[in-house]
Amino acid sequence: MTGIVKKIVFGVILLAFLFYVYSDQNAKDVSMDKIKEAMLKDESVAAMEEGTARDVMHYFGVDVSSYEGVIYFKGMEALSVNELLIVKGASRDAVAPVRDAIDSRVDSQIKTFDGYGPEQVALLNDHIVFQKGNYIFYCTDEHSGRIAEEFRDVI
Repeated sequence: MTGIVKKIVFGVILLAFLFYVYSDQNAKDVSMDKIKEAMLKDESVAAMEEGTARDVMHYFGVDVSSYEGVIYFKGMEALSVNELLIVKGASRDAVAPVRDAIDSRVDSQIKTFDGYGPEQVALLNDHIVFQKGNYIFYCTDEHSGRIAEEFRDVI
């Protein structure tokens, strides 16, 4: 009898785990305006300058017209590496190239600041990037963890 109970408990735990993993990969369909509004409530993001489609193309090599929406903020100081990029694609697979572009951007920034910008390199090494549903999130900031949680709360 205890063997059956153990199997049932194990089965329930396994199903709960699978549900958690599956649900974590999905995201609500939220407008980029609503996401931007939520991000600007954070003082770190509000202290950044909003970037343009041209900035996204210049810094990341990403053509924003290929995606459903893009939000980009960058630090205002000349030596700032603070950035926030959120891209919404038509599907999960559509944003995969953005992940590669982010990785290239971070590597390039680390090479730029290596040797004379230890604070910048430390921030870059602690950047956060993740995909949830058809959104990709990237942030380099001393409060990136908090900003990422605020993004997760919106979607």
